[in-house]
Amino acid sequence: LPALSFPVRLSSQGFPISLQLIGPFMKDQALLSIAHRICSTYQFPFLDLTKQN
Repeated sequence: LPALSFPVRLSSQGFPISLQLIGPFMKDQALLSIAHRICSTYQFPFLDLTKQN
């Protein structure tokens, strides 16, 4: 089964909250299309991982 996960927002503590999708057998393109629509809606912010605390 095709599956993917991607971040959709940050928690109040700044940690990414992710969504996992699992699609039907041999429906990879449909799953990617749905994920693209969701990602376009949520527009997860860029995280600068080089910044030191």
